[in-house]
Order: sequence, then C-alpha cells, then structure tokens
Amino acid sequence: MQIGRKIYYDKATGNVLVDTGERSGDVVETTIEQDFSSYVALAERVPATVGVLELPFGEFAENFARYPYRVQPLSRTIVFDVDATGLNLDQLKAAKIAQLNDFCNQAIIGGFVSTALGEEHQYGFDREDQANLTGRLAGIAAGTAPTEFLWKTKDAGPLTHTVDQFKQVCLDGDAHKEAQIAKFWTLKATVEVAQTIEELPSIEWN
Repeated sequence: MQIGRKIYYDKATGNVLVDTGERSGDVVETTIEQDFSSYVALAERVPATVGVLELPFGEFAENFARYPYRVQPLSRTIVFDVDATGLNLDQLKAAKIAQLNDFCNQAIIGGFVSTALGEEHQYGFDREDQANLTGRLAGIAAGTAPTEFLWKTKDAGPLTHTVDQFKQVCLDGDAHKEAQIAKFWTLKATVEVAQTIEELPSIEWN
C-alpha cells in the first residue's frame, strides 16, 4: 500500500504545521481526527484554523526533499522556495533529519501486526494506545487484571486475549517501535556522512 503525504497548515499564514510524509508497505492510513490527536502541533490548535492538503503518493517528491515550502492559503497550493538562498549542506542535512524523525514517529504510531492470537492482527499504537497498553500491563503486574479480557484490534475489533497473549502483543509493539527507531538512526547516519547536497534526495524513509 502507498499513502501520500498530508500537509497541515495555518490557514492565516500558510505556514506548515505538520507534514505526515509518504509511507508504503504494511501501513495503515490515518484519519484527520487521528492526526490531530497524534501530533502535538495539531493537538494544540483549533481545528477550524488549520487547513490540510492530501497529496498522491510521489507527487513533488524531489522538490519536497530539496526545498523548503509553504502553502498559499487562498489557492491552497504548495509554493516551493527553489531559490532558497543561504541553505547550505549542513542546513539541508538538519532539515532532512527532522523530516526523517517525523516519518519515524508516524511509522511508530501507525500501528503494528502481532500473531499473539495465532493469526495476524493489527493493533493501534498512537499515544493513547501506548498508554492503554502500559496501564493494562501495570494491572497484570499488580494482579488486578482478569485472566482473560477483550482488547481492541484495528482489523477485527475487540478480541479475547489471555494474559500471556497480551504480554506478547506488548512485546511485538515494543519490537515495532524499536525497529522504526533503529531505521531512523541508520538513515540519520547516512545523512550525516553525505558530502554533497545532491546525495540528500535519495535518502528516503521508504
């Protein structure tokens, strides 16, 4: 599956608040409501003051990798600063690393797959999901959780989990998070050793 980026911007100024980036592979598309609950820059805003552009996968990919940009609020179009004076290699590296960090966070909260129930199921992993998982684990450790309970999956709704199955779900969630972080560190290191601006566009999350 290939998911294009969503660009959230201030309707008054056109300043970009969040660029969700592009994703492909075993990923699930988030809704606008989920994005507002997941990104701090959106959660602190009044939704009516925020606009959003949803782009097809791959659209303007090279420009996004190379140039700063903003949104023209009236026409709802993207304006790339192709003459971005003063942007040297180090500044572009910093921008690329920040972009990769955003992609990493989005990949983490996009959820994960676990076979703890004997077959694959998708589980949410946004901030609220992670807090709920941690809370239930604490209940298990304290001996206050039942031996079996319902837990929500993204693909099949609430399903019955034993304590051991739930612990495996949590381990799979942790492994998912660690894998995304490891991927970020690898890509970050690649950016840091780049010798020319021309190398940066090819360093992508997907």
